[in-house]
Amino acid sequence: MSFKTDYQGVAGLGSAKDGTGHWISQRLTAIALIPLGAMFIYPFMKSLGAGYEAVVQTYQHPFNALIAMPSAFSSSPFAMPALVCRKLSLTMSIPNAA
Repeated sequence: MSFKTDYQGVAGLGSAKDGTGHWISQRLTAIALIPLGAMFIYPFMKSLGAGYEAVVQTYQHPFNALIAMPSAFSSSPFAMPALVCRKLSLTMSIPNAA
């Protein structure tokens, strides 16, 4: 049970005076993501059906790797462990079980 009046409950909770700046920054980042997304999707789609060597060759180019890196680390909580396992499997020789 609260003894506050309606006015006392909302006093001091006015605008944060930052709504316009936040709106503009959202629009600018959304516009910036359009070409960044295209720069990520093009090499990804180009190497989608290719073999392992072609994918490695595509992402050995520094520009493609820099564009793909943020999406690899932020798209899934499982992305980082998968990359670590991939790196370990590249550096260690794993004998065939057959």
